[in-house]
Amino acid sequence: MPCLEITMPSTTADTKTHLASRLTEVFAKASGFPSDVFGIYFNEYKPGTAASGGKMFDGGASRPYLHLLLYSPRLRRSVKQKLVQSLTVVDLTEAQLICTD
Repeated sequence: MPCLEITMPSTTADTKTHLASRLTEVFAKASGFPSDVFGIYFNEYKPGTAASGGKMFDGGASRPYLHLLLYSPRLRRSVKQKLVQSLTVVDLTEAQLICTD
């Protein structure tokens, strides 16, 4: 089953719900698979426990560390490329904005 692991700052349930919905939409559109086969796991961290660009994330204006790991067994290479491009262009920027709100 395709799934996505996201490491990000601790956030609200509403934010995670929004991200899960948007990322699942992108997955279904890019892959052609039904959305119910896509899993998402949120791995959250607290301020002061991750760094980005050599600077600790302090929960304020600093850039958060954001890491996505996509597992996509049995997807054709072209589908994987389309999916990664869709996630990179649309949702990573959105996710970074959400994490810093």
